[in-house]
Amino acid sequence: QIRTDASAYYGPWKKLLHYLFPLDSGYEVIPQYKRPSQMNGNIDFVALFTIKVVHEPVFFLTIHPPAAFDVASKREEADIHIRDCYGYYMEGVRVPVLHGVSALGTKLSFYRCEADTKEWTPHNVPHEDEYVTDIAPQERWNADVLEEEGARKLQAIVDNVKAMSAQIQISVQHKEGACMRIPRF
Repeated sequence: QIRTDASAYYGPWKKLLHYLFPLDSGYEVIPQYKRPSQMNGNIDFVALFTIKVVHEPVFFLTIHPPAAFDVASKREEADIHIRDCYGYYMEGVRVPVLHGVSALGTKLSFYRCEADTKEWTPHNVPHEDEYVTDIAPQERWNADVLEEEGARKLQAIVDNVKAMSAQIQISVQHKEGACMRIPRF
């Protein structure tokens, strides 16, 4: 059942995200559990963890069951879900690049969207009317967080997110400092 139950991964992912984005460092790890509207009537729930700094999204991760890796339509649902999240978060994002991760259990696919151009990778694979098309090929989930290379890739993205987030925190501190000045008469 652990292969088909994404909820078995919610706790471990939540702990890892709190480790990577500590509470005392200004990050919020915000879990959301809901049934996406795009899921073709399925009752599968997915988790979305959003990392915010000063109420601004800087990173997010979606969790689907590991069994989705072996089913093209489930990988497509995971891909659609993360792209829908980008559609929601990209409006007015303050980091130059918004990183997202799609987790099928512990297998990871890394996404990114440039704030200024709205260009994202990996690129969409268009549907073909005359052929069966694998919209979200297995090769996208080419890292495993439990393996050294996968953990290293995730840590590199987290380090990049933290560097970009520092600019948001500095910007807010300057604004707050400016607001706190009391003119002398």
